[in-house]
Amino acid sequence: MREPMFRYWMPDEPLPGDKMFYPEGWGEPYLASRNAVPMLFSQVYDDKSTRIYEDDLLVFGHKASKAVWKVFFSQGAFWCQPINGGEDDTTISLFQARQTWHLYVIGNVWETPKYHDLAGDTRSERHLRGE
Repeated sequence: MREPMFRYWMPDEPLPGDKMFYPEGWGEPYLASRNAVPMLFSQVYDDKSTRIYEDDLLVFGHKASKAVWKVFFSQGAFWCQPINGGEDDTTISLFQARQTWHLYVIGNVWETPKYHDLAGDTRSERHLRGE
């Protein structure tokens, strides 16, 4: 089994480019940081070889697709849920989506202001609040 890999949202960093941190290895010191928001790597890549992490925003099919899906981790698996009403309320497995459609990462809920209100409903945000 592979070691888990994380990236971290660092809300206290002053420069926007420094807020998303990708550590070498799996970043154990950051797990203890109160302000670092961990996001687990799904072991899945999009069609441009971009790693897909929890809290990422995806489009299926082609980049011009209007439906945006949020990746989340629950019950030991990664799932995709439509967030902008472009699809019905079906939640599907990220692995099933990868086998069925072309996937493209278009951002994440932390760095995309339009979807930042969705960050409060993530496992990562609950970690930040200490729940």
